[in-house]
Amino acid sequence: MQWDKRVRLWFIVSLFFIVCIGPFSITVAQETVPEEGELLTSEASASPVSITVQRESLTADNTFEIAIADKRCYLRVPPSSFPSDVESMTLNFAEYTANDDKITWGVEIRLETVDKLTQPISLGMPVLAEENVVMTMNPRGWSVVQGELEGEFLYVPVVESGIFSVTTSSNLPTSPLITCKSDSIQIENLTDGEIWYTLDGSDPRLSETAVLYEQPFSCAAGTVKAAQYKDGFWSEASSETIPNLAFQLTQPSTIIPVTFVYEVDQGNWQSARVLNQSEMEILPDEGGRIDLLGIASLDIPPDALLADRPVLVRVIALDLPPEVLQDRTALSPAVWVRFRGLSSPVFTLPLQLTIQPMDSMPECTGVYIWGTKPKESDDPQAAIHDQGVTITIQTGGRFLLTD
Repeated sequence: MQWDKRVRLWFIVSLFFIVCIGPFSITVAQETVPEEGELLTSEASASPVSITVQRESLTADNTFEIAIADKRCYLRVPPSSFPSDVESMTLNFAEYTANDDKITWGVEIRLETVDKLTQPISLGMPVLAEENVVMTMNPRGWSVVQGELEGEFLYVPVVESGIFSVTTSSNLPTSPLITCKSDSIQIENLTDGEIWYTLDGSDPRLSETAVLYEQPFSCAAGTVKAAQYKDGFWSEASSETIPNLAFQLTQPSTIIPVTFVYEVDQGNWQSARVLNQSEMEILPDEGGRIDLLGIASLDIPPDALLADRPVLVRVIALDLPPEVLQDRTALSPAVWVRFRGLSSPVFTLPLQLTIQPMDSMPECTGVYIWGTKPKESDDPQAAIHDQGVTITIQTGGRFLLTD
């Protein structure tokens, strides 16, 4: 009797499992925990590849081999690429498939742990021919990434998530030709496509300040960078430093004398009233422009300032008291140009200071400069043109337009 009860109980429990649980399948996934630097790969070639790197396990040279689809890539991770508060990074790699037949092959990289690296890591991608180049996708289209060729692999820098692809250089548009003429700056399109350019030193393929080129234009100083865009691809950027065109861009111009005033009474200058001022940190290798709207502008060409760090540049407009002016008539506010962080007070290239007079242009007959002219600098020049009076300066000082 007791045995029959057990049999019946076993039968009821078995029937319950068959009826209620039988139709469902149970799958247990075994998660693989990677060792430091170990690659997680799948037998399926299309599967993503993941790599986890620990900062403390890295040495000076850390190269990982990664199999993505049927391609072999390499990844170099320097310890300096880790942000200061991150000890472990996970990077995911997957094959990128494009609908464009110009793209031979591509890789998509996703950083899980951080948004951006402090120093770039290097991705070595296989290139099948010498004319192959690596591009990256940005919001404005595909653009070439400069890399170093080592054998059959081109190593490109990576600082954030993105897509990198291989194409041949013949698929890229031709870089535009920049010509600085006496009266304008012209950019020639050698093939059929759009030309975009910048004047602030930024890359026109990436910069939000890029302007579509339509016709020749004028610019007193700086650097023109231009690139051609066609069918989603960017050419490599062209760059040209604008020479000293301040006296050539507006025709005709009138040269006026420049006079140095050496007797500087600091007590009198302290009573001068500040009308406006502007300051900016300038990277010496990039240069820049500082504007005092309606009063003055200062154009600093690249490599004009001798310094190994950013230079703080101030442009100050002053209303001079009579004791400073003496018998002179001011046709403009005095413009004081000051620098902090220079290795030498003399510039390697002249800067262009343009001052707008308060009254009609013909009344201006000269420029006064308060300060001492360095022996190693050239004599400053000044010329009247449509935008005002432009002075070539090779050191800081106080500048005033007079009659």
